[in-house]
Amino acid sequence: MIERPMPQDVLKYKAKLIGNLSARECVATLASVILVGIGYATYGHNIDQSGPLKVILSAIPALPAWIIGFMPIMGMPAEKVAIPLFIDNFWAPAVRKKEIHFKDYEKYCKMNYDELQEFNAKIAAGEGMDEQVEEEREKSEKGKKQKPKKQKEFRVKRSEEYKGIR
Repeated sequence: MIERPMPQDVLKYKAKLIGNLSARECVATLASVILVGIGYATYGHNIDQSGPLKVILSAIPALPAWIIGFMPIMGMPAEKVAIPLFIDNFWAPAVRKKEIHFKDYEKYCKMNYDELQEFNAKIAAGEGMDEQVEEEREKSEKGKKQKPKKQKEFRVKRSEEYKGIR
């Protein structure tokens, strides 16, 4: 009778397709060979170095295919780790970037040289200001004229939390 060792965990078993390579590894090998060929055809033959260095530099685009096919990260396939990392860090980060929308600044960014000269002349003359900016400036000038009120001194007379105060 033929004996075959039984794997203890069925999920750890990898079926072999060609030689000692699984189907995933075969596809990754085929993809990397194609990418190395494309890399050598586009820029590898123009490199003025020895033969092995040309192939090594042409193999740089094939690295992601090798990583996806052969390197499990934390026991999972690489794309199952990379996709959530990309989404969490770049596509939809938890902390959003601060966006400021200021009409005059957006107009300023879109102006050409002549319009910029006119705009800067208006600003220097004090004409091109937004109404809200003028109102805020007036409020701040009024606030400067008034003396700040003194705050009343606060003393704790009795406290149940702090036993030292009676």
